[in-house]
Amino acid sequence: MIWGLVNLVFGLLVVAALVAGLLWVSGRRLPLAPARGPVRVLGHVYLGGRRGLSLVRLGSSVLVLGVTDHQVNLVATVAEPELVDALEHAAAQPLVDPERWQAARERFGDLLEAYRRRGRKGDGGR
Repeated sequence: MIWGLVNLVFGLLVVAALVAGLLWVSGRRLPLAPARGPVRVLGHVYLGGRRGLSLVRLGSSVLVLGVTDHQVNLVATVAEPELVDALEHAAAQPLVDPERWQAARERFGDLLEAYRRRGRKGDGGR
C-alpha cells in the first residue's frame, strides 16, 4: 500500500519535471508574476498566420510592434501623453460591457429553455 503511494508520487514528480523541462527548453517560461517596471504589454491582436500587433508601454511612450515567428518590427511610437494615457485606459477596459454580457446570457438562457420546452411537447409530454 505505502509503496504504491510512493510510486504514484514519484511518477507525478517525474511527469511534472518533464513538463517543466520541455517548457524551459522551448523558451516558454511560466509567468510567475505580472510584469512590473518600465516595460508592460498593453495588448496583442492576432492577424492570422502567426502574425500580430502588440502595444507595449515602455517608460512614457507606447510602441506598436509587428510580431511574427521570426522577428519583431517597430511599426510606430506613440509619445504624446494624451494618446499614451488613452491607449493605456482602453487596454484596461473589458472588451465586452458586463451588463450587456449578462443580458445576452439571460436571453440565451430563455431561448434555450423555450427550445427545451418545445422539444418536450414534441416527445409526447415526457
